[in-house]
Amino acid sequence: MWSFESHQLYYRPLETNDIELYTSLYTDSKTMKDIGEPLSYAGAESAFEKQLSRNNSYDYLLSIRLKKNNEKVGLVGVSLLDKDECKVNLGIMVLKKFHRKGYPLEALTALIDNHREQLPQTIFSTEIMERNFPAKRLMTKLGFRQTEQTEDKCFWELR
Repeated sequence: MWSFESHQLYYRPLETNDIELYTSLYTDSKTMKDIGEPLSYAGAESAFEKQLSRNNSYDYLLSIRLKKNNEKVGLVGVSLLDKDECKVNLGIMVLKKFHRKGYPLEALTALIDNHREQLPQTIFSTEIMERNFPAKRLMTKLGFRQTEQTEDKCFWELR
């Protein structure tokens, strides 16, 4: 795994001291409302330990920090969907105090660019709740195209 920077942000692989950030995001009902059911604290701790053990080129989670003061902003990462197609799922979670500041666009752009330096053939995919209009706008800005839609979800890809 690698660390890298963008204009305002610094990214590094998940470490044991990120458990507070991880659990606060995955147990928060407002953060999780467009992702899935919030985890219990014990469930989030267990998921954190599993994530730490599987960080690799196709499945990793990075801590996002402000460069100016190292303050925690959120998490961004990919998970393998299909190794033969080099297809990964892309995801990001940002603490509420950093919403509407442009950090998700900066972070996802940096992650995609950095990932493609390592694995240029990667296809990025994501699924978004139909009602999550900010995420849909973000995917459009990043160049993703909607590939499928169900009653409650939209599926997007970037090739």
